[in-house]
This record gives sequence, C-alpha cells and structure tokens, in this order.
Amino acid sequence: MPVSRERARVRWLSGRAIGLHLGLLLALPMCALAAWWQLTRALSGNLLSWMYVFEWPAFAGIAAWLWWVLLTGAGDRSAGPHGDPPDSRLAGRSAPLRWNYEDESASLRSYNSYLAALNSKGQTARPPRFRAGDRRRRAAAEPARSGR
Repeated sequence: MPVSRERARVRWLSGRAIGLHLGLLLALPMCALAAWWQLTRALSGNLLSWMYVFEWPAFAGIAAWLWWVLLTGAGDRSAGPHGDPPDSRLAGRSAPLRWNYEDESASLRSYNSYLAALNSKGQTARPPRFRAGDRRRRAAAEPARSGR
C-alpha cells in the first residue's frame, strides 16, 4: 500500500517523531561512547569490561529497533489481517454472545444478584462511608449485654 507524501511527512516530522529522532540521536552516541570506554578498560586488563564491550552495541541496536517500531507502527497488532480495526471485525458476527448461567459459581451468582438488586434500586456498589461517631452511636444503640 503506497504511502502519500503528506502522510510520510507527518510520520517523520510530527512532534512525536521529532522526540523519537532526538532520543535516538542521544542514545546512539552515548552507547558508542560507553562501548569505547569499556573497550579501553577491557584492553587494560579488566575482564568484566569485555562483557560490556558487546552489551553497549546491543543496547544501541535495541534503541534503533525501538525507534523504528515506534515511528512506523510496525509492531501494531490492533488491526486485523486486512487492516480493519478490531470493532469492525466483531460487527460482522452472525450469532450474539451468550452467557451460560450454569457455569457460574454460587458466589458469582450471589454477587450478580446483589448487583442486580442494587441496580433495580438505582444504587451503585459503594461501601458505606465511615464517620467517626458511627461506632459510638452503634454501641449506644445496642442493648447492654448481661452475663459478664
């Protein structure tokens, strides 16, 4: 699918793209400098630095790959195989989705009936608000327990 000139310009020169370009232009020289530094340390006898000699160029490669994927959207899997968005793929379903109530656990059935009761009253499932004096009022309203 050919990309128009305008779309290509927007892709490469948008604010997001400029930020990606600047990030890559900052990351690549830093990785090259770190690799050179580790190479000089490794050549002077530091054996651990040999690992970093190969690790920093790998980081630069990952940065370049990430720049390309974020810039071109190469890793975007939200569209279907023909480029259509996910909602349009679901719109063509012939059978409606059905729920099998026999597969519900007892606790799920209980919770769903609780939510249905709240919905019929026009309430939402919010916990009651705690007020500082509630505990004292509740204790005063309860009859005194005997037998202590």
